[in-house]
Amino acid sequence: MKNSWFHRMIWSYIPIFLILCSFIFFIFFNMLSEQQRKNAISANRVSTSQILQTVDVSLKSIDTTVVNDLMNEPIYLEFFYQTDLHDVALHYRVSKQLKLLTQQLPMVESIDLVRFEDELIFNGNLIHPIRKSEDREFIGALKEGVRLTKWTGLRKYKHYPFQEDKEVLSLVYPYPLNIGGQGGFIVNVRASALERMLEDITGSTNVFVTVRDAEGKRLFGSADDGGQRGPVMSSMTSRYTGWTIDSGMVDGTILQATSLLSDVWMVVGLFVFGLGIVSIVYVTRRNYRPLKELIAKIDTYLHKETESLGDMRSDEFFVLQSTIDRYIAKSEHIEKQIEETAELKKKSFFGELLNGCRDIDPDRLHQELEKHGLNPGGERLSVFVAEIDRYDEVFQKYKERDRYLFKFIVHSVTREIMGTDPSRVWVEWISEDRFAGILFADRPDADRREAFDRLCRWVNDNLKFTVTAGLGLEKSGWAEVAHSYKEAVQALQYKAVLGSDRWIAYADVLERRTTDRGDSLEAVALIHDFAESYRLDDPEWENKLSLFFADARSRLRTKDDLLILVHYFIYYLDLQITQLPKEYGQLWKGKALPGLLDAAKRLDTWARMEADLTDILHDFRAHTLRLREEKSHCALLKEIRTYVEEHYANPDLSLDYLSDRFEINSKYLSHLFKEQFGENFIDFLTRKRVEEAKRMLLEASHSIQEVGDKVGYPNATTFRRAFKKVVGFSPVDFRRHGESS
Repeated sequence: MKNSWFHRMIWSYIPIFLILCSFIFFIFFNMLSEQQRKNAISANRVSTSQILQTVDVSLKSIDTTVVNDLMNEPIYLEFFYQTDLHDVALHYRVSKQLKLLTQQLPMVESIDLVRFEDELIFNGNLIHPIRKSEDREFIGALKEGVRLTKWTGLRKYKHYPFQEDKEVLSLVYPYPLNIGGQGGFIVNVRASALERMLEDITGSTNVFVTVRDAEGKRLFGSADDGGQRGPVMSSMTSRYTGWTIDSGMVDGTILQATSLLSDVWMVVGLFVFGLGIVSIVYVTRRNYRPLKELIAKIDTYLHKETESLGDMRSDEFFVLQSTIDRYIAKSEHIEKQIEETAELKKKSFFGELLNGCRDIDPDRLHQELEKHGLNPGGERLSVFVAEIDRYDEVFQKYKERDRYLFKFIVHSVTREIMGTDPSRVWVEWISEDRFAGILFADRPDADRREAFDRLCRWVNDNLKFTVTAGLGLEKSGWAEVAHSYKEAVQALQYKAVLGSDRWIAYADVLERRTTDRGDSLEAVALIHDFAESYRLDDPEWENKLSLFFADARSRLRTKDDLLILVHYFIYYLDLQITQLPKEYGQLWKGKALPGLLDAAKRLDTWARMEADLTDILHDFRAHTLRLREEKSHCALLKEIRTYVEEHYANPDLSLDYLSDRFEINSKYLSHLFKEQFGENFIDFLTRKRVEEAKRMLLEASHSIQEVGDKVGYPNATTFRRAFKKVVGFSPVDFRRHGESS
């Protein structure tokens, strides 16, 4: 057969391929020009970033120098809080300091100090009223509280009427710093100095740089000379000043030509792209005809199936794919149903054997077992039942998918450990927390016991839970499988007493049970003895509780028997507690009794039951003791608080002092005081003393030392420290602010 279809496809698409390859060369040259343009923009962006950084550093240097001078020179504090207009010495020192500061900052035109209290302005040479200043409108805005940015925009400035206006940028500080109210500190920076610095940085005549303030107004930089400026290539805004720096090429002819060339290539590319689409459509329609005829034939044979596809029948490949997929899906579904049916039949057969619901015909039984992949061999067999310990508690945090995975792991590990040949062990899950297995007796009993030890140990080491297994007696035929199963379930009932994470053989339990059955009347007597001791708060109640649990453990009772015993324990204890006062009964019904009933529902092992019940009873006992103590100490605590409020001025007043006076342990008193009043004793006493001290400082003319003595602080340092901790500042500052207000 000649590859005519192959040759037709090759010679149909080769011309299109050559056209697209040619266009790729054009795209390559276009990308080169575009890369040049991007490089120019990137270089401009780097230059703009350096300019912005230089301007910020220069302005921040001025800002930092001025702030350090304001904070470290006390002469400014004297000036702003001094109202003597004729203090020549002060004015001379301020003038000298301003000249030193100006010499450190060569860009600064002048520094003005504005004092609001007497409305004066001082520039280091002349002091005169604000109303006569040429800068009075700007200062007036500062005084009226108009919010000014730290660095203002470009503005006209002159200090004397005969001077010409100069363009400056002003750095404004309220005084005191960050608070204001006393005046202002205005630093005027020459715009020409910044512009010269900008020219020194750029240097090149091919680049323009323009600086605009936060409102978009031009501050300084290159002007647009006759429209020769090109487009802005990069623009950056300073986080410090809010100024924006725009930059670009003065003559943007090269970039414009590159952009125009890029547009031309784009038009050419679109044309070639359209030509390629038309060619592909034409070639595809011509080569589609044989495929169309094939689809028509398939549609004729599969007419009934494709009718259900509706409008999608127009998609021929969809018809082919959907038809094949439907047949594959049907095949997989049938296979899955067969597997699930076989698994359900196997589990059902397993359950019938364990529950004795199936007639045993040896021949048919062997055929059924072999069909499920099992090799029973001889007639000696035994059954075990294993359950996951504390299933509800452990598995409630896992999703259904994770639970299934754990069960699959346990199932697989059990088959591997219990027999070297998996066909000699039959294991199935019989409930959410239990799985059972039939062991074909081809190995000694000692080896089987060792296998159970290995199973329990492996689960404990590798999974986040444990299992406990019960093993029935070995039987001589399939008719007795149900008896072995019942024995295994019965052995598992003794897990509560014997413990979890182990295996329990029915033979061992049967031997002990026949010689150690015990009498329930003795357990009831122990319950009565404990309940009465607990109600009377006898110190021996814990020993009696331990004796009850030890006795039940020694009797080897089943889980059902233990549940009956626990419920009677709770019933009789509840009967005794109801004889206590009403408030104790409410506490018992509200918390302790529900906790005991919940613990009974969770009965897994007797040791854990003992721990849960002991914790609940200890907690209830602690609450009842607290109730008794609260009743006896409430009145005493009120008396102690009244005493402290009346004798707070006693410098010897302390917890030890109160302990001796009221005959109560100091640490216990501190605990009761905090619990009753919600505040530490020391904090309460300190707050009371400081409140009285505040009243005395405002209403009396006593000295600080005298006030401290009167409120119980003979040591002045201790008084100041305590006062500042509560109020936030010293007694002297408190009195000063109080007098000024």
